[in-house]
Amino acid sequence: MLGPLIGGLADHYAGHLAPGLIAAGLSVVNFFSASAILRESLAVEHRTTRPLFDLGHMVEALARKALRPLMLVWLLAPFAFAGYTVVLPLQTAKAFAWGARELGWLFVLIGAIAALVQGLLFGRIERHTGARALLIVGLFGMGVSIAALPWAGTSLLVYAWTVPLAFTNSLFAPARRVWCPCTRTHGTGHDPRGRPGVRRAGPQLGPLAAGLAYDELGQRSTFLLVGGVMLLGGVVALWLPKGGG
Repeated sequence: MLGPLIGGLADHYAGHLAPGLIAAGLSVVNFFSASAILRESLAVEHRTTRPLFDLGHMVEALARKALRPLMLVWLLAPFAFAGYTVVLPLQTAKAFAWGARELGWLFVLIGAIAALVQGLLFGRIERHTGARALLIVGLFGMGVSIAALPWAGTSLLVYAWTVPLAFTNSLFAPARRVWCPCTRTHGTGHDPRGRPGVRRAGPQLGPLAAGLAYDELGQRSTFLLVGGVMLLGGVVALWLPKGGG
């Protein structure tokens, strides 16, 4: 909640360099704090040396038929959401002349909803519905909200569509961690599912794809494309086993 507020206000009142300098300073503080406070959690007997570029675990995961829907969800959802975060400032700046301050307040709202849902509501809802259902609802909810955004004709409507987007994203984020407990390392340092590698590809490719689409296809087509990718993730999630991985 505080990060976007600090960044937006710093950019507005202190210039474009300010958010980067503040973030860098906080990162340095975090580095020394972590170095002094945190202990290594990985047992010595489980530590291994791996190649710098190792795609073997991803290939192994994708080769297992039962895991392919999960891998696709881990790829599509971050891809789409990262693309949305790139085109959102472009859209609001063009349509409503928003700057860093206005975007900062919007992300404060997103952070507040995330804190409310994940801190108070998710556990209560998940006990009744299961994590798989929330994961699917989250994907479809985000897809619809993203696709509808370019038709928001006022700043108020942008906020109105951001509420269901933030709510469903706040359901999806913890649900994807809860649904498949077998992907946890359990202190071994090894993820047999290859999930982290696939998941990290989405945020790397999504901004590039969304930016290119925005230049070549226009704003509405880009939001429809990004929302469609998220909806495709929801369709794929329907094939996830009901009992968890």
